[in-house]
Amino acid sequence: MDTDQILHVRLDNDERQLKRCLQTFTTWAASVTNKSSSEHQLASQLIVAELKQYSQSLAQHRQLESVAQSEIETFHRSYQDIEHQIEATKKAISDLRQERIDALEERTRMVKYDQIAREVARHPDCRITQADIDRIQQDMATLSTQKTQRQNALLALRPQFDTAMAELQRLTDMVELIHAEDHPPTTQTPNPAQVQAPASTSTTTITPTPAMSLAQLTASPGFPAASPLLPAASNNHSVTPQLPGPSDMTLDTNQEAGELSESAPMEGAATHSTELMEDIDDEEEGAIVESGNAMDTS
Repeated sequence: MDTDQILHVRLDNDERQLKRCLQTFTTWAASVTNKSSSEHQLASQLIVAELKQYSQSLAQHRQLESVAQSEIETFHRSYQDIEHQIEATKKAISDLRQERIDALEERTRMVKYDQIAREVARHPDCRITQADIDRIQQDMATLSTQKTQRQNALLALRPQFDTAMAELQRLTDMVELIHAEDHPPTTQTPNPAQVQAPASTSTTTITPTPAMSLAQLTASPGFPAASPLLPAASNNHSVTPQLPGPSDMTLDTNQEAGELSESAPMEGAATHSTELMEDIDDEEEGAIVESGNAMDTS
């Protein structure tokens, strides 16, 4: 059944009693002239009773309607209360969701802050680092000043060093010349089998003579270059002179001692200059390493 049919059925039920009352009243009104007064009075009482019953039924319907209306109003109020509660619950859920997001963000920030704090705690204070940097820069400036002073001192000592080396070379040449005059080489023709020519076409054979001294022999063309104290064969010339005898190999001990005593101060000056240069290089390297370590630490 649809809604219209339900309404028609309810209207029929409500109108049924009214139709019955109207039919009774119409019947009574039509039979008034035909009935006696007693019957007429009895019929009137019946009609009045039925009308009272109908009025009571209407009152009952009005009460039911008022009760239904009150229930409907109560339902609407309950519905509105429920709607308000739903809205409040949704708002509370939204607030809780936002609080949860804020709490997660705060926790993330705290974790990052703790990580940064631990990282900062591992490093020294910036003021201490800056003080170390300033101290290292002062040390580097001091070392640079010392380096400049020592270089100037070395430059001032360089002419003296050159003069000492020239004097040492002159004394060495004098010693060789005296040694050559005291021990002239023996006159002996070298064995041709002992002279080995190299692969190159430039081969010179020198035959010493009794009249030639050691200085003249070394200055002659084709003689190999010699060291200050001991002659040595050249790579492009092969020379095999006759070696002196056992008596010629004997050197004067006092003369050697004099040579060593004369050359010792010169060699000491050269060694001292070399040690000064090495000390300066070591100090520069140490300063650079310390400054690099300080920069890495900062």
